[in-house]
Parts: sequence; structure tokens; C-alpha cells
Amino acid sequence: MAVICLTFANLGTSMGATALSVGDITIIGYSSDVDQFAFVTWKDLDDATSISFTDRGWRNGANAFTKNPSESPGSTAVPSDGNATWTSGQDIPAGTIIIATLQNLNPDTMTWNIGSSVGDFGHTGMTGTGESIFAYTGAATTPNFVFGLYYSETTWTTADPGEYSTNPSNLPAVLNTPGGNLWIGGPGASQNGYFSGGLDNQESLEDYRARVVDRSLWTVYDATPTETLAQQFGAPSFTTVPEPGSLLLGALGLLPLLRRRR
Repeated sequence: MAVICLTFANLGTSMGATALSVGDITIIGYSSDVDQFAFVTWKDLDDATSISFTDRGWRNGANAFTKNPSESPGSTAVPSDGNATWTSGQDIPAGTIIIATLQNLNPDTMTWNIGSSVGDFGHTGMTGTGESIFAYTGAATTPNFVFGLYYSETTWTTADPGEYSTNPSNLPAVLNTPGGNLWIGGPGASQNGYFSGGLDNQESLEDYRARVVDRSLWTVYDATPTETLAQQFGAPSFTTVPEPGSLLLGALGLLPLLRRRR
């Protein structure tokens, strides 16, 4: 009886934070015009999972994020980049889309369709001339990178962005792997973009995971958007569809028999 009671007690206990590795989330949309970005999780997230986001650039040579020009000695400028740490607040299934909206108020804030955060991206929000957005866990001084997006007319820079910089960014070496980063943009178009390859046309989340980092499946434009990211996606999550063979076998009543034979 004691074992049974312990088992039921454990079922009601939160699992805490979900550990994340490179590529476990992907940033799938951004808008510098309305100050929004969105990411999808490819893992189930427990209710105490935290992920930090920053629009600061990365310096490979210094192994550190860039600083705001406002942080330089004697500067009177307002902060233009920052860090925000998002906490899930609930269990979130894989495939869910989470959207952040920056509010450039006094003080600056960020709101989310799921969860909440502390911190912000600075008073200027997301710039239309190019920006990096990094997702990481742990401290900003020793980040465990999960994903990096760079929207700009030109790709990740290889030169040092400089200690005090707002736009250019190096690509951290750990993210230089399939599924770890994405550059979006090109001549004359980079201010707004989102994955437009469909949220209900693949058999597995792994299939979607490969598609969302395919630049050819994104819509990128400079005109002021008439829809929010949520409206552009048209659904709150990615959903899988069964393979055609499974549908046929199911219709014939043969799928259970095939599964037993396997």
C-alpha cells in the first residue's frame, strides 16, 4: 500500500525544468515593425522551464555578447538591446508555438501568449535594419545556446562586431550545425518574416523541424504587416498527419492486424 501511495503522490509532482539542447526550439517568425517573434518547441516542456532570449549580438573572439552603446563610458543613450527570461508556467506539448510581443513603454515589457518573462529587449525594440535573436539557458555570461536567428540583408558576420554594437553578430560555433541557426533576409527584404510552409502537412514533428530552417519555406518582406504572427501562422501548434497508407489500412480495418503482426 505504501508503494501505491508513493506512486500516486509522484504523479502529482511537477517534473520541474526541461533540459534543452541545440535545436530543441526554433524561432519561426519575427516582425521588427510590430516587435514580435515566435518560437516552436520540439520537446514537451515542463511547467518550470525557462529560456532566455536576447537581441544582443555575439562576439566569437571575446566569447561574450555585445554591449549596448548606452553601456559605454559617458554615454547618455537609451538601452537598445537586452535580455529576457521566459518561464513556461505550465506543461507545454511539443509542437506548440509561443509568441512574444515587445511593449516599448516605460518600463519596457514583453507579453506572451503562453508563460511570462522578466527583462526586455531595450527601449528601441527590434530594429528593421537587422537583428540577431538568440535563445539560451543558463547565465548570459556563460550561455548554453539553443538556437540563433539572424535577419539581415547579409548573413552572419565573421568580423568582430565590436564591444558596443547593436546589429551585427557572429554565429556561435555551437550553433553552426543543422537545426541550430537560421539566417533570413536578402537584398531589400528582411524586416519581417515567418515560416509559411504549413503547420498541418507532415507526418512527424521531425519533418517539420527540418522544414522550418529551410529559407525557401519562409515569407520575408519589408512592408508593414497587416496581420500578427498568430494570424499569419493560422494555428497555435504544428500537427501531424497520418501517412496515406495508414489511412487506407484504417479504412479497410487492417491497421490493427498489421500492428499485431509487427
